[in-house]
Amino acid sequence: MSNKRITPPCKCFKCSKEAIYYCPKCLVLICETHHQGLHFKESNKSEETKETIINSEKEKEKDTEKEKKINKGKGKETNKEKRKGKEKGKGKEKGKGKGKEKEKEKEKKTEPKQHAYTKLTNKTEYAIDPKKTTFVCPKILNVDQGIWVLKITPRNANGRKLNLRRLDFRIDISGPVDFSPDLKKSKTGIYYVKVKFGQSGIYDLSITYCSVPIKDSPSRLKIFECDQTNTIYLQNGKYVGQIADDQMHGKGTFYFKSGNEYVGSWRKGKMHGEGDFFYKKKGVYRGEWKDNKKDGIGSLEYENGDLFKGEYRNNKKNGMGIFYFANGDKYVGEYRNGKKDGKGTFFFEKAKNKYIGNWSKNKFNGHGTFYWRNGDKYIGEWKGNQKNGKGTILLINGTKYIGNWKNNKKNGKGTFFWKSGTKYVGDFVDDIISGKGTLTWNNGNMYKGSFQNEKRNGKGTIRWNNGDIYSGKWKDNVMKGNGVFYYENGTKWKGEWSGGMRNGKGYLMDPKTKNKTFGIWKNDKMIQVIEKKK
Repeated sequence: MSNKRITPPCKCFKCSKEAIYYCPKCLVLICETHHQGLHFKESNKSEETKETIINSEKEKEKDTEKEKKINKGKGKETNKEKRKGKEKGKGKEKGKGKGKEKEKEKEKKTEPKQHAYTKLTNKTEYAIDPKKTTFVCPKILNVDQGIWVLKITPRNANGRKLNLRRLDFRIDISGPVDFSPDLKKSKTGIYYVKVKFGQSGIYDLSITYCSVPIKDSPSRLKIFECDQTNTIYLQNGKYVGQIADDQMHGKGTFYFKSGNEYVGSWRKGKMHGEGDFFYKKKGVYRGEWKDNKKDGIGSLEYENGDLFKGEYRNNKKNGMGIFYFANGDKYVGEYRNGKKDGKGTFFFEKAKNKYIGNWSKNKFNGHGTFYWRNGDKYIGEWKGNQKNGKGTILLINGTKYIGNWKNNKKNGKGTFFWKSGTKYVGDFVDDIISGKGTLTWNNGNMYKGSFQNEKRNGKGTIRWNNGDIYSGKWKDNVMKGNGVFYYENGTKWKGEWSGGMRNGKGYLMDPKTKNKTFGIWKNDKMIQVIEKKK
């Protein structure tokens, strides 16, 4: 696994312009304007060095003029004179040679030091084999916070330099890697370096770190084999474990900066296989992984004491599972996309209730049965944890309701059975008998008409088991207003009612003669006869 960083364009150390040239000896960058082919170190005696160079050039000119005069000799000489002349000449040349050497030494002392710049252009990309390479790091300098300059010479296993140019580069190390000056105290080294020099000092640098025990000296770092345990530092944390093909592969542990931690199997840089994931403020997952996601059989222990055991797909609970709540509740059933979805059973520990049925997005949805601790039971449709649709509730007291539900209440058409045998068939509103309906008592009496707030209100007809019939208006289960009463013997009374009795004007018709007697009634008795009609 590599950690790539691209530094911003480097600036000239003399000005803020973009740097074009780099001096590997002085570790400085310089722009085109300040670059003159040679790098003179700045000093207070710069003017004096220029004067010494000019004086040395004048002395050289004087020496050449003297040599010309000496070379002008007389005509012909004897062999002896020639020999003498040659010997003298040799002596003079030796003297002059020594003088020149001294002058050169003076010039070297007076000459300013020169450093050749390397132009920052496109270079070859170098990849160093970590299995055969030892890095010698003569310098590790702290330039400023997070910026380090490293000079690395690659060597093979025999100690010979590799056929590569010296790698001098600038790297921003802002992660957890500690390149302290005293490397003996640290256990950090570079095991793979990949450098690409770009234009204008922009470096594309790929680097992988591993844990290396420092034994010899601070400058020599021995490289581990790739199949041994290594340490890799990334932007989101640190990995310690097995590596293959420059990737996290095998058994290893990853310490996230967030505080989370994974211990388990890896494949091609991803969590894969069996592994434990420790969440900082959530809990622990133990189970199977696939491509950095929870996938397969696993268990999740929450910090609050909850526990899930079951199947995962694509990092979410999917399939069969059991969820144990810290308060004792338990769910056994299906999951989809991390939520209770499908068929499942929920046990309420404290209330001792139980639900068996369908779920959707963690809520009762579809057909299901709810069992109360006291023996009550509901069988029917649910929506959003509430009774919605058609359903039947059986209460321990013997009552039963079969009908429609809305928002956990009886709404719409339904039938209610009392333990006594009384039955109501009709409308319900918010769990209350309201609307049109028929109420049949266990003694055979029957009312058919309007209801409001579970009482006879409005128009309705009641038939008593003795044959009497009343059809008219009602107020809170009492006959009130205009109504007709048919007696079992055929007599008919029509008029005003109040308090369940004849009160006010009305007439009584004989069933045989059909004669009508008009009068005034009070408390169900005639107190005045108005007229009689045949």
